[in-house]
Amino acid sequence: MAETSLQHSLEAMRHIGSAPHGPVLADTYRCLAWWLLPASLDDELDGLAGITVHPPGWPLHCPPVVHSLAGRWWLALPDGSGQLTDPTLLAAAFGPGGYRPDTRGTRMTTGTRALVDIPADVLPLLPLPDLNALPDARARGAECVWSGEPLSTATAIDLGERPSPHGTTLFLRGCQPCTRRAVRAAHHAHPGTCEQCTDDPTLCETRRALRALALELRR
Repeated sequence: MAETSLQHSLEAMRHIGSAPHGPVLADTYRCLAWWLLPASLDDELDGLAGITVHPPGWPLHCPPVVHSLAGRWWLALPDGSGQLTDPTLLAAAFGPGGYRPDTRGTRMTTGTRALVDIPADVLPLLPLPDLNALPDARARGAECVWSGEPLSTATAIDLGERPSPHGTTLFLRGCQPCTRRAVRAAHHAHPGTCEQCTDDPTLCETRRALRALALELRR
């Protein structure tokens, strides 16, 4: 469950527009709102200013669906379907610029997953295995550089070219789960090496890029 100010929730709902989302409860006395999220929530909302994430089982006193009670009322009604808000959608709505629906048409895909392009300035931040002992199939991109999972054009994520310690060129690729874990590791490690994150992490462009990439890889 995500707790936010009522004003920010209203702004987020305007950004989201007609995109499907779950119930949202408001408290007009305390100027707070709560978004109901899946119990499987991971780190999608970490580091977002103005959002407090409560753990599963946290008690929330709700009014009846049909009317308000003690200053609480439903901004978005429970409809009996069990639908909850996608944390990726909520993160986009509360992030810089707010959520915007994709109006560019169909994205290029291979298989059933959208292609993911990792920015060149992010690639050096990803932790890699020892390149000195990399098997041939991983060195030429036929297998995931981390797990050794066989890759195809439909499942591979390009990690760029790297010079090998033996004077050749490595063509590194990764599977989606391993790449996301590496991006998350870089996202968590970055504040310890960044002066901007020490001053104000919400202004760090690199941390925002890593976070956006982790969210993209979750889809």
